[in-house]
Amino acid sequence: MRNIEADARVRVKGSLSRTGWRTGTAHVLDDDDPQERVRILGRGNRWRQLCLQASTAVATNPLTVRIDLDPR
Repeated sequence: MRNIEADARVRVKGSLSRTGWRTGTAHVLDDDDPQERVRILGRGNRWRQLCLQASTAVATNPLTVRIDLDPR
């Protein structure tokens, strides 16, 4: 959170992406409900649901971050 507040420019690499690193701008979504987001994203995929639940279990103050990727 502090890193995003200091500089919202980020680099991300998707685990399934063959395109390598992408740059973008991160935005913390204060009005989003992280628990509801986990419920929606985990719907229909048991492995994703387990991964999201594990992430939620260790998070002390979960939040949602949106990353707007730069055009290629």
